[in-house]
Amino acid sequence: MQASHSASKPQPRVDDLWLWLSLLAIFLWTLIPIQGFDIWFYLEVGRQIVEEHHIPWTDSYLGTTDVYAFGRHANHAWISHAIFYLFYKGFGLPGLLALRSLLITSTAFFTYLNCRLANLSKPWSAVLILLGVFTMRSRFLLRSVLFTDLFLALLLFILMRFERTEGAKFPYFKLCALFVFWTNTHQGVSIGGICLFLWLITRRLSPKVCFAALLTGGVSTLVRPYGWWYPWFFTEHFGNSAAVRGVLEWTPLGATQVFKLLGPLLLVTALGVAGVVYKRTVPWGDLVFGLIFLGLALRSQRAVGELLPVFIPTLAALLARLNPSRKLLLPSLLCLSGLFYGGWLGVPWSRMAELDPKYPEGLIAELPVDHGQIFNSYEFGGYLIFRRQAPFIHGTTALFQEQLVLDFYKILNGGPERNHLLEQFKVSEAMIHHPTADDSTEGFLKFLADSPEWHLHWWDDSGYYFRKGESHALKAVKPWEKKPWTDPSLALNELNFMLERRPSGLAYYLRGQLRLEKGELQEALHDLKLSLSHTPDYYPALLAAGTTSFRLQDFPRAQTYLKQAVRVNPTAIAHFNLGLLLVQTGRAGEARGHLEKALEAQPNFTPARDLLEQIP
Repeated sequence: MQASHSASKPQPRVDDLWLWLSLLAIFLWTLIPIQGFDIWFYLEVGRQIVEEHHIPWTDSYLGTTDVYAFGRHANHAWISHAIFYLFYKGFGLPGLLALRSLLITSTAFFTYLNCRLANLSKPWSAVLILLGVFTMRSRFLLRSVLFTDLFLALLLFILMRFERTEGAKFPYFKLCALFVFWTNTHQGVSIGGICLFLWLITRRLSPKVCFAALLTGGVSTLVRPYGWWYPWFFTEHFGNSAAVRGVLEWTPLGATQVFKLLGPLLLVTALGVAGVVYKRTVPWGDLVFGLIFLGLALRSQRAVGELLPVFIPTLAALLARLNPSRKLLLPSLLCLSGLFYGGWLGVPWSRMAELDPKYPEGLIAELPVDHGQIFNSYEFGGYLIFRRQAPFIHGTTALFQEQLVLDFYKILNGGPERNHLLEQFKVSEAMIHHPTADDSTEGFLKFLADSPEWHLHWWDDSGYYFRKGESHALKAVKPWEKKPWTDPSLALNELNFMLERRPSGLAYYLRGQLRLEKGELQEALHDLKLSLSHTPDYYPALLAAGTTSFRLQDFPRAQTYLKQAVRVNPTAIAHFNLGLLLVQTGRAGEARGHLEKALEAQPNFTPARDLLEQIP
């Protein structure tokens, strides 16, 4: 028994200007530098699939454990990892950037078609996919979950086409093909099953069709290597609360995050719901279906990405009932343009291939062939895997023995078990990032620096490499301390040695500081320029280059550096120095604004207040 259908309506066309202009804007807007550190794990898995012709089905890649947090774990996303590696091998980092934008744009493409299937006009469909992409901007990480977002949109496209076409048979074959590919591409196939179930029960379909469709999707999900493990893996995965709590993307959104990420979408949704309730034309099936996914997004950061492919067509169904006036179109586009502009990173094309965070390429180059177990900062783990080094921990360690994560924090945070754990895991190398205000790295650095067994072997813009045992032992400079040296001569010799061997922005910056202490302004500025050529947004170097140029009376150059410093880190001292420069060059009106911002950042900053009072 087939579903009853309304009269057949024209199918959506893909040759309209609204669609392609929107997709072009989305593709360009999502071209941002690679962020997140799991990509290197994916690339290593993909490398083994493509080059060694086998799926590393249960490899942990850790040097510390192969014990799984779940009884049955497997690398289910093997196809997506192979695709990542092929793009990386063929086109490098630009290829990965393009792949991410292509996946997001493809999701927007099918979502647009779904909005048209919901009978929403072309321009308003374009507005909605732009709003959806803006809402999911926190999910612009190059991860296999982007395939799930795309397949959710494709799943709804298949279902909505069936619902729209009179006399159509249920597309079991298309559903089967989609789920077979999906289950081998990302574990999010489970949310695809949930989406299918919710869509079916919110439509007027016969029980026979619903059962057959769910059976088709469920059986297709098992068509992968070791597919019979999937039901047990699924229950163990979500039944292991200790491991699940370790996955940050499954944490609920806070009130601030809801306002920041979902604010515009929630506003449009509230207006749409109010409108259809007022007109008494509520599409209850679509509304219930969409609100469930909106609730999932509020309960999980991961589900924010699903709002574009799943919730936006629901919103389209609401707006289609309201038939919004074209007079509202221009204000809506202007508001969206403002949102997109405010959320744009504004990264120059020349810096698209930069990585965040900085990975320890130079530190790995210092590793001896016969090195032992590495203790690494969390974000370095995936990159170490890609460089064929077994880390202590990496981004997917939550899938493995959860006790290892606890041991990692015990070592990092200190305490009576630290030395015992280092011995237990036979740690002989340590690679850790530069300390920040919100982690325990500085304490661990001091522990290593003060220990007679450990020696600082190398450091650069990514972090520090300590070795246990023999080393050339860098002792004269400790970059993590406020006063990095006690003997300037020894420090200068050590920095010269490092810069000759492997230059880094931090080493150039510190040598520039040494030369400033000696009053060698031109030489110091030269080093600061070299520092910024390695790390263009390094705030201390920008501030130092600006003040040094000011002292050399090179005011245009000083202004350039100080404006960039204010952009990178709007501190009181940066605003004050820029204000002082502007006063010096006869632009007191412009200087006033920066001095006021300096006082906003630091109300008791007396020099800024005194200078502000002198301005007429």
